[in-house]
Amino acid sequence: MRLRVEGACPDAAAIAAALSARAAVIDGDAADVAVEVSGGVDGAAVTLASGERVEHRLVPGRDCAALAGAVAALTDAWLLELTVAPPIAVAPPTASPPDARPPSAVPPTVRLVDAPRWFVGAARAYVVTTAAERTAATRVDAAWRSPWRGARVRLTFDWGDAATQPTTTGVGVERQPWTVAGTLGWRSAGRAWVEAAGGGGLVVSRVDAMGVGALRLHPTLVARASGGVALGLGVSLRAEVEAALYPVTDRYWVAGMAAGESPIASVAAGLGIDIALGAR
Repeated sequence: MRLRVEGACPDAAAIAAALSARAAVIDGDAADVAVEVSGGVDGAAVTLASGERVEHRLVPGRDCAALAGAVAALTDAWLLELTVAPPIAVAPPTASPPDARPPSAVPPTVRLVDAPRWFVGAARAYVVTTAAERTAATRVDAAWRSPWRGARVRLTFDWGDAATQPTTTGVGVERQPWTVAGTLGWRSAGRAWVEAAGGGGLVVSRVDAMGVGALRLHPTLVARASGGVALGLGVSLRAEVEAALYPVTDRYWVAGMAAGESPIASVAAGLGIDIALGAR
């Protein structure tokens, strides 16, 4: 079998040491079975693959040694299921024990649950733009984690507070944005995690000047860096920094004079929570 481990709890050496003599850990594509283990907040996500058959499991717990033993036991049981011979039709004996296999061949009992795939979150951020605006925004988001490599697809909605730009005409220009963005990113495993992501979205802005309002629509490109610490029951405290670029900008005119403009770029930093649905 080929063993690949992300994270240090459990590590590859502990899992290999816990495996029975039924499995030999090798490198390369010659392996009959591939086992991938990703240490998470409250357990280890395990992927078992052989040919077209793929299964995903989560072994809960925080004791690294116990996790290594449980992952090895799960792998051993799965190998036994793959290699057990089909039954041969013979006359049943007059007296037969309920299980004729030796005790060492009986699969151990391991409590398994599906690894969390869905996440929701909320945060409050401070925002600075190139249009000299200083404001804040409230964010809600939802994410889906791929079974492979920790990739995450995330959708965010930001409700920005209204901000007034300093203008050259003395007339205030107020802008309030609402942003929807989608990103693709990667998150590390473990109790303390980091995430990097990039994508794009749309910004709808309400602009008011001298009592006249208008709605403007702008595309945006987004890059994010996040970090978090698990608090338990799937809840993490999250800190996030985001940079946004606006390829299309507007100028605001008052009485024939340029009074302000929409942002060319913005930077936001915020704190919030991230909740893994289904986590124990």
